Amino acid sequence: METLLDWIAGHPHWAGAAVFLVAFSESLAIVGLVMPGAFLMFGIGALVALGHLEFLPTMAWAVAGAILGDGLSFWLGHHYHQQLRTLWPFRNHPRLVNRGVDFFHRHGGKSILFGRFVGPVRPIMPAVAGMLGMPVPRYLVINVLSGIAWAPAYLLPGMLFGASLELAAAVTGRLVLLLLLLAGLFWLTYGLVRGAWRLGAPHAQAMVLRLLDWGRHHPRFAALTTALGDPGGPEARGLAVLAVALLAGAALLIGTSLALFPYPGTLGLTLHGLLIELRTPQADLVLVAMTEFGDGLFLASYALLVAVMLARDDRPALLHWLAAVAFAVLVPVLFKALFQVPRPAPFDQVLGSTALPSAHALRATVIYGFAAVLLARALSPNWRWLPYGAAALLVAAIAFSRIYLGVHWPGDVVAGSLIGLAWVALLGTAYAVRAANLATPRHLRTRLLLPLLLVGLLYLPMRHGDDLARYSPLPVSTPLAMGTWRDDPWPDLARHAPEASAAGPRLAWIGKLTEIDTTLRATGWRAAADEGALHWMRALNPEARLDDLSPLPQVRDGRNARIHWLHDAADGRRLVLRLWVSGREVEGTPLWLGRVAYESPTRLLGLVTYPRTEPAGAAVVARLVSTLPTDWVRRDPGTGWLVGPR
Repeated sequence: METLLDWIAGHPHWAGAAVFLVAFSESLAIVGLVMPGAFLMFGIGALVALGHLEFLPTMAWAVAGAILGDGLSFWLGHHYHQQLRTLWPFRNHPRLVNRGVDFFHRHGGKSILFGRFVGPVRPIMPAVAGMLGMPVPRYLVINVLSGIAWAPAYLLPGMLFGASLELAAAVTGRLVLLLLLLAGLFWLTYGLVRGAWRLGAPHAQAMVLRLLDWGRHHPRFAALTTALGDPGGPEARGLAVLAVALLAGAALLIGTSLALFPYPGTLGLTLHGLLIELRTPQADLVLVAMTEFGDGLFLASYALLVAVMLARDDRPALLHWLAAVAFAVLVPVLFKALFQVPRPAPFDQVLGSTALPSAHALRATVIYGFAAVLLARALSPNWRWLPYGAAALLVAAIAFSRIYLGVHWPGDVVAGSLIGLAWVALLGTAYAVRAANLATPRHLRTRLLLPLLLVGLLYLPMRHGDDLARYSPLPVSTPLAMGTWRDDPWPDLARHAPEASAAGPRLAWIGKLTEIDTTLRATGWRAAADEGALHWMRALNPEARLDDLSPLPQVRDGRNARIHWLHDAADGRRLVLRLWVSGREVEGTPLWLGRVAYESPTRLLGLVTYPRTEPAGAAVVARLVSTLPTDWVRRDPGTGWLVGPR
């Protein structure tokens, strides 16, 4: 599929025929079952937005393919009538044909329109309509209208995605990569939970019975098996022993691992460094909010409200809920004191506590995981996997946020999540066995979801601003020796600021912002106004001029540029100078890292205008430097331009 989309992008003169074949195959009877047409049409729409294909010709070819594909399917049914059932490949899919017949009888002619968009019957409806004798003129009208509706419905989502992808890439490629990484994580998590449920749910009762039978033949472990599988047997003692055994096993495994292998290890360091590099202020807004869903105060408030609601008339749920909360509160404190693994710098000094295991990951897994166990009681058996999937996605987001923010090593969140998951499995099994014969509270969803909503609405606005500052990646300025600055500061800067090692012409500038601003203004530059969200509103004007648009934010080392300066270019473009904090200073004066780029107005789909960034060559940076006072400039084109004391 990816190869086909690459081929279409690289051969625009054949693109129309390729789009036609994709739409035709997607609409053809039976073939549409195995043809990933929806995915391909989505990708073709993205190619339109990115400028590889023209919109109107692509839409026309897609409409034509859809109409003719359905038309051929209708002709087969109209020509063969009931004999169609005996023809290959229809005879291999009798249930699909019968489902299409039932659908046609329920909806009549509207089934052709509905069938375009309903997955299970989509590739069979035209053939069924022909087989059942639908009048040809009536079918042709519906086929043409539905084909005209189908093409934009399948292309436009891809076009919107492609447009947003290009705009996001213009702001920061890191944000695009982070979104793709998150999407992959959520897809994997959701798929694993749903697959595990489908695999394990049908056999859960048999497994519990086998566990009880094993306990009868091994009296020493009878108390443990009774706690998990006997609804009428004692529970507290067995669960306590299981909790101690779980903690002892986890402590032994973690302690052995720490003794034998370096921590966090090469993989942990690599993942930590990768996600730190992907930090952006835009993503911080969301992922700091995600980490707040795992804060101790947030979870304590949520657990208390749920306990108060359960205390009214659901004592079994309340007792198990308190057991989950007690485990979540005590275990992170115990393990952190036991292992004393420091956090990644600089949060080992800023946050104070140790890292292993992640308290956020462990507590979130236990609290939200057991809430899913309770919530599953309020749903029919076919839908009980939904709360587990939702809880898994929330826990995955919280765990990911801890690594992204740089406050935990990957191993910390894995250890915390696995310990929490093991306790949820044990406690959830014991509760499910005892709650099996209880009436399902109709208001259980309210008791579990309403407190989460209330705490979120109160806690997040109250804490979000402070937490953004608390998890800020801004480095503490450290001195750079004047001798190092004069010899070659780039190796030292690259160790402290990844921007210094990026490709392209580099600029390092020592000075206070007021001094830099005065110098640049004297040579024709002007500071870009900080207009907040106003420039995004102006971008909605497709006729907006470049002067109306503020420079797009660009991120380096998790930070936006501190300030932008603009200079008009002769060809209708403009030059943009951006400066970032380096985390270094020379004799008390801040050292800034700079980049110069061209910007030109670009329109997406004729709806949005934004300034597209184009790299500026070394000659452009050289011209900028040549206009500065000579006593400020030290030319060093071999490694990069240095501006400041000689």
